[in-house]
Amino acid sequence: MNLDLELITLQEEVNSLLNTAQREKRILENRKETMSIRNTSNVENVQELQAEILSAQTELAGADALIATMPEGRPKAKQIIRRKAIDLRLSRLLDSGTNLTPVEIIERQFDTNQLELMITGVDNFIAAVNARATAMDQP
Repeated sequence: MNLDLELITLQEEVNSLLNTAQREKRILENRKETMSIRNTSNVENVQELQAEILSAQTELAGADALIATMPEGRPKAKQIIRRKAIDLRLSRLLDSGTNLTPVEIIERQFDTNQLELMITGVDNFIAAVNARATAMDQP
């Protein structure tokens, strides 16, 4: 980014630019913090959800195997009802809104990294304005 900081000739201009840049930096840092918290939560939720889905799938396979070996009768009917409950739980887990794909998680992490680059750019701008202010003070 090329900035013509030689245009700054007054301390008021320096102060105005620094105030604006510092305000922008606080906004970006708040957005980054919010996104980082959300990303961490999403990763944890996805991992927890995947574990629950795997558990339900395992239970479902076990119920199917048990039902296949049971003779007709009341115990088998109870197992079929239990299997339907497991299947319903699995369907709800698969349909839940927290089921983010790895690509979605990485895209969100990328957005957070982009904010970090923007914050670094603002920091560089603040340093350049401060350098100009120092140069203005020298004869």
